[in-house]
Amino acid sequence: MNDVIIAGGGIVGLTLALCFKQDGFSPLVLEPKPPPKPPADPFAVRSYAIAAGSVALLEDLGVWASLDGARIAQFDAISVWVDRREQGIEFRPPSDWRGAMGFLVEHDHLHYALYRQAAAEGVEVRGDAVIDYEGATKTVVTDRGRIAGELVIGADGGQSKIRDCAGFNVKNRQLDQVVVAFNIATELPIKRTASQRFLVSGPLAFLPLPAAHQAAVVWTCSRSLAEWAMQASDVELGERLTDLSQQRYGKVDCISSRVSFSLGLIEAQNYCRGRCVLVGDAAHVIHPLAGQGLNLGLMDAAALAECVGPALGDASGGALERGLRRYNRWRKSEAFALIATTNGLNRGLSNDVRIGREFLSAGMALVNRTAAKRYFAARAMGIAGDLPQRVRERVRKFQLN
Repeated sequence: MNDVIIAGGGIVGLTLALCFKQDGFSPLVLEPKPPPKPPADPFAVRSYAIAAGSVALLEDLGVWASLDGARIAQFDAISVWVDRREQGIEFRPPSDWRGAMGFLVEHDHLHYALYRQAAAEGVEVRGDAVIDYEGATKTVVTDRGRIAGELVIGADGGQSKIRDCAGFNVKNRQLDQVVVAFNIATELPIKRTASQRFLVSGPLAFLPLPAAHQAAVVWTCSRSLAEWAMQASDVELGERLTDLSQQRYGKVDCISSRVSFSLGLIEAQNYCRGRCVLVGDAAHVIHPLAGQGLNLGLMDAAALAECVGPALGDASGGALERGLRRYNRWRKSEAFALIATTNGLNRGLSNDVRIGREFLSAGMALVNRTAAKRYFAARAMGIAGDLPQRVRERVRKFQLN
């Protein structure tokens, strides 16, 4: 019987596998998709804002150092506004922090680095596709046979097969919003600042790319507006972004292809069911406005390894059950707080009630002058709150004594 079976060899699944492997266990990863390939030019449209806390985890696992620094963009501030930039909020790291707030990294770049690290450390990755899960015998049924494990983990995304086969109860709500993503060139430099404007149709985010005059755009908007954005010419789209950004970056030009996807929210009512447990998008899919979805999943991985690692191999199973209950309480509370915050911001700021938007703009200006801003900045960076031990220890090294 395997120590741990992880269904899903994406970023969260491989991160979890490395956590277990470095703690002395032998995880088995099931991933039917082909192995990831190294990133290629130009900078990909699919990228993530990796918070400082997640960077600490990737450093601890030995992954961060293997990334190509020329393909990573650092940001040292986060700017948020509604209608008037002067009434927005600018978040910066706490005064005792010696690093960046976060980094923009391509999906393929990070996925490939994790895959290489897992291979170097002897993590077994098999190309099995999950067909079913039998909870009574802790057995995963795949297209290649049956595999038993002491613990079975669903890290296979929002459409998790393991989650469905194991009978988890899930809340699933489709939103009347679509995300359109693409890269742009700007007349004025981005200056290592991630910015987001809350429009009536949804948030519009600009994230710095490695080149000083380039940014990744994540535009959450109505379906009709998304259809226009996907069909518009590069010139038309650039002119629209120049206007919507209030010329913050001068003239804007679209320099990449565009991708779009509909938004939905998913939350499993519990993350554990018997010896089956969920992490990442298999457990929760949140609104992308804060860019925290992947960061939440990475913390799931570190937390799960911390909670159940000491109990794997316990003959009675009591310690493992306690570890799973701890994980469930811990990560559900963290996810609930983030889900409530992102949903509240999306509903409160993405509306066409003028008085409400003016009130919220004024509220932002007020928060900008209070100590609460420092707390929100630390949370956004993933360096505050109930952190996994391997993250907490790394975070301390970046704080001044």
